[in-house]
Amino acid sequence: MRCCLLLFAVLMPVVALAQPGGAEQDGPLAEAVAAYEEGAFDEAAALLADVIARDRKNAEANHLLALVYLDGPLHDERLARRHAERAVEAEPENPRFLETRLRQLQHELSEERAFSIADSRRATLARHILTLDAGSAIANEERALAYFLEFDWRRSLADRRGGWDTAAERGMSGAANRALRRSHEHLDRALASEPERASAYRLLLRTYAAARDDAGLLETARRMKAARTDDPDADLFLGLALYRAVHIAEADEAFTRSLAGMPDLQRHAFESVALLLSPDEADSVATDSVAFVGTFWRGRDPRLLTPQNERKLEHIARLALADLLFADTRTGRRGWESVKGEVAVRYGLPRTEVTWLSNDIMARDFSRYNRWVYDDFTLLFEDAFRGGDYDFWSSAKGEDEVTRAHSLMNRMPERFDYAPPERVGFPFLATTFRGERGGVDVLVRYGVPVEAGGERLDLRSGAFLLDSNAEVVAERRRTVERGRPAEVHAYDDATLWTDDFELNAAPGAYELAVEFEQAATGKIGFRRKALVLPDYAAGFSASDLLLAYAIEEAEGEAAGGVVRNGFRIEPAPWGVFGTEQPVYLYVEGYNLTPADDEYNRYAIEVTLRPKDTATGLAKLAQGLFGRRERGVAVEFEGSARGRDLSEYVVLGASSQLPGPYVLTLRLRDLVTGEALVRSADLFLE
Repeated sequence: MRCCLLLFAVLMPVVALAQPGGAEQDGPLAEAVAAYEEGAFDEAAALLADVIARDRKNAEANHLLALVYLDGPLHDERLARRHAERAVEAEPENPRFLETRLRQLQHELSEERAFSIADSRRATLARHILTLDAGSAIANEERALAYFLEFDWRRSLADRRGGWDTAAERGMSGAANRALRRSHEHLDRALASEPERASAYRLLLRTYAAARDDAGLLETARRMKAARTDDPDADLFLGLALYRAVHIAEADEAFTRSLAGMPDLQRHAFESVALLLSPDEADSVATDSVAFVGTFWRGRDPRLLTPQNERKLEHIARLALADLLFADTRTGRRGWESVKGEVAVRYGLPRTEVTWLSNDIMARDFSRYNRWVYDDFTLLFEDAFRGGDYDFWSSAKGEDEVTRAHSLMNRMPERFDYAPPERVGFPFLATTFRGERGGVDVLVRYGVPVEAGGERLDLRSGAFLLDSNAEVVAERRRTVERGRPAEVHAYDDATLWTDDFELNAAPGAYELAVEFEQAATGKIGFRRKALVLPDYAAGFSASDLLLAYAIEEAEGEAAGGVVRNGFRIEPAPWGVFGTEQPVYLYVEGYNLTPADDEYNRYAIEVTLRPKDTATGLAKLAQGLFGRRERGVAVEFEGSARGRDLSEYVVLGASSQLPGPYVLTLRLRDLVTGEALVRSADLFLE
């Protein structure tokens, strides 16, 4: 019932045009019009057939019957064409009849025929309509499409000759730019005549999307939303434009409104992740689709500080863009259902693309080809009949782009490189220790790049531990307006404001995410790494090595900074130290065996050696003749009451050359003879 009502709403304006110039209608024709308006298409068709049986050249009856077969559930392309042609034959200068004939040709012929030398019926008819009615929306839209296709072709030629210049007035780039301007002029006229015309807005948005003009896309999307307030597509394309303009929160709101108003079938396409899955993941969906989809999006959210999931927004934006660029309104195929649309949803649009025509008579090859070029792969599409229906290229010689493309999709189902321009790199180190009640403490030290002497931060930051289902099991967030001078450290390559977070979780495998954003500068940083939390309760073990700039004895938590077992520690956010700067190292040992006096005994050996970065012949020479070792070493023995220990070591590196080093700690339980080794990389500058 709903579909019928929607169809009736769409057809009402057309029925109004079917009225014969305002003349009084009587008898079967008036009854047919009434039946058509009520959605009784079978009754309307029968009444109109009766009128035409008595008067074959009745223009109004043929025109209305063409609409019945063109738009209604009785859709029949052949009968629609027959009656549209008869109406035009009877009244060849009637713009309404000519517009219906143009609509019928648009249903019958691919849009490529709007810009075709071989078949100019659509173009010729649109031009003729405009001589009779310069404001005709459908004719202006048809001419806009022709100019857009011309722009697309000439731009491709310009790309092959060195690149399309958007400001050029001459040459192939100039010709492309003129075609694009003419397309926009015709679309402006179409919308002036019908301000709510959805197809004209879609085409105008398509021109800006194809030209990668994000400003024009956003302006047009706002116009469409203002004209079509309740249209889910208006919100969808507004969301796309806002997302491309990096208005993330507004884009999320627009997409949410759009999905809420979509028909169920269309919404399913936007909520499904089928296009982004590998075969193994596809099997997982079959067992628990709702849970899997939730995990899928959580695991791909690049920024946990924000309420939006940027990866999911990117997916919706790609679907919307694919629908703008690759939909086939003639067949009803959505853009993401096309071959090129699927690729665009998986990987985004290519960095560049090239189109060319083949006229190889000997090989009987007259196809149109389109190559998409990404950073590390290319894909070749073929339009065998030059009708706009692209597929992966294949050859009778055994060369097969289809197989290669499907292999790529199985190996790399999707790609999303979230790299906003305001993103900056930053260092962080994560160190694990035994926590309370069988848990593991994770100390995260990170550094935020700041201007030298800058203490005003306006910073939001956070650290998050995610489990295998991408659920956040531990998190810490912080807001800092100003930093203390003691927290700012200058290095050769950067000045960093440093801070730390402490997390706790059960032993296991996790992903650690560390993020920050600065309101004043707009800079953001986000990094992730896999992290295994050891089970420190199981036998003789030691914590990770914690590199620090300073360690001193402290009295309780009041000392500030990171305090563990009576030591105040200033951790390093990365393993970079000056050669004149002492290297501090903190470590904890667990589950040593006490002697009879309830004290454990242990030996610690710490070495700082240059990292072996030699390769090839240099590495072979070192193996044959040895190499001169540099470095620093410290050894000592100690004891502690109970089964655990906490120690720190200070190494002087003033005699060492700048470069990469490996710091190695060997801990030996002198009671049992057990030993273990921990190591960390660092750099002296």
